[in-house]
Amino acid sequence: MKNCIKKPVFLTLSCLTIFAACTYAAPIIEVDTQHVDMGSIREGKVKRVRHVFKIFNKGDEPLIISKVKAG
Repeated sequence: MKNCIKKPVFLTLSCLTIFAACTYAAPIIEVDTQHVDMGSIREGKVKRVRHVFKIFNKGDEPLIISKVKAG
């Protein structure tokens, strides 16, 4: 009788553990700087203004960047 009770409890706890692990596995994006001040730039005087943002994945799943939009 004890064995019959242990199996469903064990299976339930195993499923909950796997579900919790899958729920918390996610990519986490981190950027080195979120704000860049380029100062005053006169239109037509400078050909290009450029800054490189370093992006890191601090999560435990792959980070996929599918769309980028300038602000």
